[in-house]
Amino acid sequence: MRIATLFSGIGSPEVSYPDCLFGCEIDKHARITYKANHNTTLYGDVKSLSATKYEGAYDCLVWGFPCQDYSIQGRRAGLKGLRGSLFYEGARIIQESKPRAFVAENVKGLLSSHEGRDFNTIFNILTQTLGYHVKYKVLDSKDYGIPQSRPRVYIVGFRDKSCADRYIFPPTIPLKLRVKDLLEPNPDPALIISTAWEKYIPKARDGTIAIDPDIALCQVARQYANWQGTLVRVGTKLRKLSVRECARLQGFPDTFKFPVSDAQAYKQLGNSMTVPVVGAVLRGVEAVLNRQ
Repeated sequence: MRIATLFSGIGSPEVSYPDCLFGCEIDKHARITYKANHNTTLYGDVKSLSATKYEGAYDCLVWGFPCQDYSIQGRRAGLKGLRGSLFYEGARIIQESKPRAFVAENVKGLLSSHEGRDFNTIFNILTQTLGYHVKYKVLDSKDYGIPQSRPRVYIVGFRDKSCADRYIFPPTIPLKLRVKDLLEPNPDPALIISTAWEKYIPKARDGTIAIDPDIALCQVARQYANWQGTLVRVGTKLRKLSVRECARLQGFPDTFKFPVSDAQAYKQLGNSMTVPVVGAVLRGVEAVLNRQ
């Protein structure tokens, strides 16, 4: 199955489906990481992309349109926000290129943004305006083999109704890995948090800190920039997770390259789809399309 991606980030779907016609990412640092790992055409600003020439050239558009305006951690500007409104650009690309299917991903808060009105608008555009048959479900990374709590809504659409009728979201699998299983044997000492800084680590409502958890906290774009993130213990000290450990918690292989600063790599991973989750969703799409 040939895919294309928008708001591509560092290319999570491309890890499972390397036959990618094109990607589109505006962030200059994410573009560096993307190009270091994927050999495909990469556009910049989605607003400048015309996709009419790609009609019939690929099967499935994968797009994780920016989530900040839908997240319960943000101001929830929704579709009226600068980033939230980029949904309309993705819808335009679908209208122009008419893929057989699409997969869209966003935070769970999308479903409740503006008391559900934003999602109703999105659903109506995808179904009534674009004519796709749509299913959606919240999937959590910890239910697909990755020890990270990361609930995300996946929206799957098909041009053919019979395909949508046959599509089933991937079944959950038992979680066999724990955070400790993904840790590097000799972490960089620079990851250790000094005692003087420990007081600035955000605490839960009960006053505790998430230390050595079996399941990691949801990775976010600003993880560790403000001491938010999973911590592990090294003797009597606490340390952050390394970039490689965070990459493993998103399902990226150890061969995946990060030719950027650690700060940028953490941000990129916090913005990424979890590789095994989007891969499982896409395999289901491929199976349905192959039966058409």
